[in-house]
Amino acid sequence: EQANAELVKDVLAYIRQPVSDTAVIICHGGGARAKKVVAALKKAGVPRISIPKVKRASDKAKAVHEDVREAGRKITNKAVYALVDAVGSDMRELLAGVRQLISDVPGVIDESDVHTYFSGRVEATVFQVADAAVAGNTAQAIQYMRHALATGVSPVAIVAAMAAHVRNLIAVRAERSRSGAIFYQRVESNIPQWKISSVQSSARAWSDHGLAAAVSALAQADEGVKGGSRDPAYAVEKAIIALNRARRMR
Repeated sequence: EQANAELVKDVLAYIRQPVSDTAVIICHGGGARAKKVVAALKKAGVPRISIPKVKRASDKAKAVHEDVREAGRKITNKAVYALVDAVGSDMRELLAGVRQLISDVPGVIDESDVHTYFSGRVEATVFQVADAAVAGNTAQAIQYMRHALATGVSPVAIVAAMAAHVRNLIAVRAERSRSGAIFYQRVESNIPQWKISSVQSSARAWSDHGLAAAVSALAQADEGVKGGSRDPAYAVEKAIIALNRARRMR
C-alpha cells in the first residue's frame, strides 16, 4: 500500500515468473494503492493470510502477555503498558521488543527493565499527556505535549483527551457509596476494564473543588485551541499547569 509505480511493476513481473528457491512475503495494509498486486496474487493462487489490525492498547497488552507466557516467563502489568507506550504503534516492533526483553532480562520483567532498554522511545500520545497532567506530573506532561505537537498531534486532540480523563474521574467519584466504596457498573462502558484501577487511584487524589476547577480550566483551553488564542500550544500548556493547581485543591 506504500509501493511506488516502479515497485508495483517489478512485483507484478515477479508474480508472473517467480524464483523457485526464493520465498517472498508481500504485505498489504489496505487501501486502493497497489490493489492490482493483491489481485494478481489472488489470481496466481498464492497463499493468503488475513491478519486483523490491533488498535486498542488492551489488545496490544494481551498480545505481549501471551508472548511472554508462551516463552515460560512473567512480566508485570506496569511493564506491559510501559512497553506498549514505548513502541506500541507497530505490532512487529512491539513483539520484537518482547523478544528482546525475554532474551536479555532474567527473571520477572518489570517496568524498570522496559525503561532500561527503551528509554527515550516513548511515543507521545494525547493519552500520555492527559495521564501525566491528571497525575500531577506537570513537567512530564508538558514534555509529552511538546513532543506530540512536534510530531503533528492537534492541540484540540490533547485538550479533548485531558477533558475525557477528568470526566472519568468525575464519573468514578459520583459512584461512591455511603461506605466510601466505588462502584463501576455505570461507568465501565466509558472506561476500559484495564484502566479502571488507574482511574480509581487517580480519583483519590482529587477533591470535588479541584475537579470543578479542572473543568473550568479545560473549557477555557478548549476555546483557546479552537481559535480563541493566538498560540494554541500555550493554551494547552496553561491548562496542564492549571490541572496541577486544581489537583492540590481541597
